[in-house]
Amino acid sequence: MKLNKLLLCVLSVGICGVSQAATVKSTIPLKLTIPKLCTIDNQAGTVLVPSDGSNVSASYTVTCNTGYTISTMTDNYLTSDWATHLKSSAGNYLVTGMGTTGPGGTSVGIQHAAGVSFPGSSVDTFTMSVSLQNAITPTTTAGTYRDNYRITVTY
Repeated sequence: MKLNKLLLCVLSVGICGVSQAATVKSTIPLKLTIPKLCTIDNQAGTVLVPSDGSNVSASYTVTCNTGYTISTMTDNYLTSDWATHLKSSAGNYLVTGMGTTGPGGTSVGIQHAAGVSFPGSSVDTFTMSVSLQNAITPTTTAGTYRDNYRITVTY
């Protein structure tokens, strides 16, 4: 019986004895910063405007990981007639009709200072179209007529 009490005492000290559990906690912060980024992919090259007044178009994409505003302009936009033009090296002008459409058919006006806003986090396709207002005639002054369509993305 003494042995049983001793054994019971040893077992109870080993199982329920003086051992205590302790807990320590810590936090390691995790962080990832992705900088804002926008790119314009213009694979159109030089757009050849048809002399018969028919329409030609070229597409480009804007890829942004944040909201952005896009505006377009041309070098030969004249406020005297509120139109875009092709200009020769001799200073002759041919009036063009130009427009841009973006995602969902949204119109992006030429020389629209404020631009048009898009939510971003996507690859957005824009299509620029241009045509001569009047077809070339036999009396149209010879030369190479040029303009530059410029795209500005602000984010």
